[in-house]
Amino acid sequence: MDPYSSDSDGALEGVPTADAAGCSDIPLELRLPAPTEVVGQAFPHRDPLSVAGIPVVCTQCSAREDWLILMVEDAVYVRCRCGNEWREPELTPMWFEASKGGPPVEYQSSGEAVVQKLGFDGTFRGIYF
Repeated sequence: MDPYSSDSDGALEGVPTADAAGCSDIPLELRLPAPTEVVGQAFPHRDPLSVAGIPVVCTQCSAREDWLILMVEDAVYVRCRCGNEWREPELTPMWFEASKGGPPVEYQSSGEAVVQKLGFDGTFRGIYF
């Protein structure tokens, strides 16, 4: 049997997760999150975004609106429809909570699935909804 095949929960067999027995012995940077553990949150921000009074403009495609805002731990990231993403140090978790305007999309493990699901993976580059 392949030691890294998926089990019914989608977790990889043979790879330690957060809820595995004895996980206290595994350094945090080496463990995978449990299938039910939320790693980050995201919400779409359709309007222009201003950080410290300066309008945000994508450095790749010059977009000025329609962003995906992601929060992982205490870091807030901005992602454009073209797929360009950067950490925005001026945006805080408190700003994220105040700006989300509804329940955010929560995701486990990688944020790539939520990025693709919400159309911020480059597929809709240059298209504004």
